[in-house]
Amino acid sequence: MSHKEILQVIQKEGLKEISGTSPLACLNAMLHTNSRGEEGIFYKVPGRMGVYTLKVSASAGQSCLNAKVTFICLRHVVLG
Repeated sequence: MSHKEILQVIQKEGLKEISGTSPLACLNAMLHTNSRGEEGIFYKVPGRMGVYTLKVSASAGQSCLNAKVTFICLRHVVLG
């Protein structure tokens, strides 16, 4: 999913209170940070700006996650 799609889901489902002037930039930075190194849980899809998947799915050959899996991951790990 793209960072824009992820933000739309977060807002639609009320998963996190959104504040500040640029929540999309903040979310994209968080995704980027959590896609670096061995500990990162996300994988940035090469050639696709702002598109991420879980590392497990990327290693299984899937190019993107369905919304429900991304939802669960973000809610549990990122949004706390």
